[in-house]
Amino acid sequence: MPLPKTGSADQMYAVLALLHPMATSFGAAPGPATWTATAFGFAYAVGFLLAGPLSDRFGGAP
Repeated sequence: MPLPKTGSADQMYAVLALLHPMATSFGAAPGPATWTATAFGFAYAVGFLLAGPLSDRFGGAP
């Protein structure tokens, strides 16, 4: 029985429906809200790229 597709690529698009409500609730335009979500996504990805080698070098959580 195949498992449902729930990869991180699918989860990236979940924020698209939330951009306009988030922007209006914070009193911002949708453009800056889009850049904020994009910056968060890149920072999150870089964090994973750094956490792997750091965990290999210094050990994981006990």
